[in-house]
Amino acid sequence: MNFFNLPTMVSRPRISCLVNNYNYGPYVTEAVDSARAQTVPFDEILVVDDGSTDDSVSRLSARYAGDPVVRILAKANGGQLSAFNEGFLHSTGDLVFFLDADDLYEPTHVEQMAAVYVERPHTDFVFCGYRLFGQQEAVRTWLDTDQSLGFSLVYSLHFMHWVGAPTSCLSLRRRTLEKILPLPMLEDWRTRADDCLV
Repeated sequence: MNFFNLPTMVSRPRISCLVNNYNYGPYVTEAVDSARAQTVPFDEILVVDDGSTDDSVSRLSARYAGDPVVRILAKANGGQLSAFNEGFLHSTGDLVFFLDADDLYEPTHVEQMAAVYVERPHTDFVFCGYRLFGQQEAVRTWLDTDQSLGFSLVYSLHFMHWVGAPTSCLSLRRRTLEKILPLPMLEDWRTRADDCLV
């Protein structure tokens, strides 16, 4: 199914991007730019600055002042899970994508991921592989081909496998995230909060 040519009886879901940032001033605008440059655009991009002590907020404010899609939410430092909680509480999307401030999306990321949700209305979450760039160059995947894992709870409990991927590879339906976030265990998950989502 081509996401751009959805049948008239299928409405396009509203899509949010939650960017979590803490002291990634040199990278965060590139991350947001990659979210802004999608072939299927986000309806909103929420950048949650988790009390950065660098120039992150001033860089973001200078670049996205007046941008109708990008909103900057500055808060006191509380860790990555607190940033997820804050972003989700302010989001409105039917589909929610996560992006770390030092990562980039490929231009067709949303198009490809959102198409899965449209084609499979009962899918709760979608994750993908990723490409390393910079000091290391590699592509990392968990499965040989695109596939449905069925009931991942059963899969996880039976095989004891971690089902999912790092933050920037994750997206979930709002109805699923509403069962997870906000989580109160902020001190336990100052980092690696993607594990909570997975």
